[in-house]
Amino acid sequence: MIFFTKYSSLYKLSSEMTLLFNTLTGAKDIIDEPTRAIIERLMQGDMDVECPADLREQLQKRGYLFESEEKECEQLAQMHEITKKINEQSTIPNYIICPTMGCNLRCIYCFESNDLHEECAVMSMEQLEGILSMIDESYRKAEEQAAEKAEAEKQLEEKQRREDGNCEAENCEAEKCESESCENQRRHFKGGLMLFGGEPLLPINRKIIERIYEFAKERNFQVDIITNGTNITAYAGILKENADRNHAGR
Repeated sequence: MIFFTKYSSLYKLSSEMTLLFNTLTGAKDIIDEPTRAIIERLMQGDMDVECPADLREQLQKRGYLFESEEKECEQLAQMHEITKKINEQSTIPNYIICPTMGCNLRCIYCFESNDLHEECAVMSMEQLEGILSMIDESYRKAEEQAAEKAEAEKQLEEKQRREDGNCEAENCEAEKCESESCENQRRHFKGGLMLFGGEPLLPINRKIIERIYEFAKERNFQVDIITNGTNITAYAGILKENADRNHAGR
């Protein structure tokens, strides 16, 4: 039975156009009113609604329609594996912290529901300390795995060089220095924290943000902030103080 993904949202752009957003695949489509009416019925579970064959085909290709909920779960698992592989290729471990799902803006493209923004629940200090403890444990394991991987790669390189027998000592030493230089650049920061939300830099998050920066400084972590920038002035002091480890995005 055809199933319309629950990972989708509709946002009115004008009286004639609507944005359809698939948060599972990242697909974004601008649709007209007749198409919106059909999709709304599909989202409500009415699979008997009259839907043109070409539209149905496009919805399937774009990841809105699945043969079943099981197929949707398979797609979710596939996206998870892709994300996992990308993270494994990262030179440093990265962690995302959402101090709140509340936000002071209502951007039309935002995929979060308005209810989340209005409730504006804020993470407690106790919850944050639990998260930071988890990050410490996760980072320790990541460091152990990285050390094991580096040792295995080193042994493999040495074995290949012995088998090739054509690597002069000076060339090997140059390659080693270049490798160490690159590694030192990559490892300037030992890890990364991304502040997300909602809007992480709401004034009510002040103590949370201060504690996160304190943790980042102690562990030599970089801090990325996904922010709308409207409260930058309120955080100017702490951002300036940690300018060497900041990276802000919108």
